[in-house]
Amino acid sequence: MVCLQLPPCSPASVTLQPPVLVIDAGTALTFTGLDAENRFAGGAILPGLRTQLRSLHQSTAELPAIELPEQLPPKWAFNTPDSICSGVLYSVLAAVQDFGEEWLQLCGGKGAIVFTGGDGKWLLTQSQTRFSSFTVNVTFDPNLIFWGIQAVNPI
Repeated sequence: MVCLQLPPCSPASVTLQPPVLVIDAGTALTFTGLDAENRFAGGAILPGLRTQLRSLHQSTAELPAIELPEQLPPKWAFNTPDSICSGVLYSVLAAVQDFGEEWLQLCGGKGAIVFTGGDGKWLLTQSQTRFSSFTVNVTFDPNLIFWGIQAVNPI
């Protein structure tokens, strides 16, 4: 079995001092840890934000198509579109908080977190607004995967 989580990790070790948690927010939302010795420390994969929003529309007869909003809706929504956004977005933010805070604990507070991917900036912004633990040594790098490609195949 090929580990699809490893490619974003190698660039993380180039741009940040390990230990580092890479949160890649694309079609899939991946959490990939790199320990202080620069080794793969495990991870998790779940459907990305837009994948979850799209799947509710595509897999049900009546639920509308929803785009990722700039701002979070109220957690206790009063209409279907906001209810869909609330369910998906707040549950993903809870997962980000849980994985991120546990990572920081495992690293004795010395770990870094880097967000990347198409929805990475959105997730970082929302996380930093809500979680005090995400204010130090947490960054966004839209080009993280390209650093990895360059490290493997220098020009």
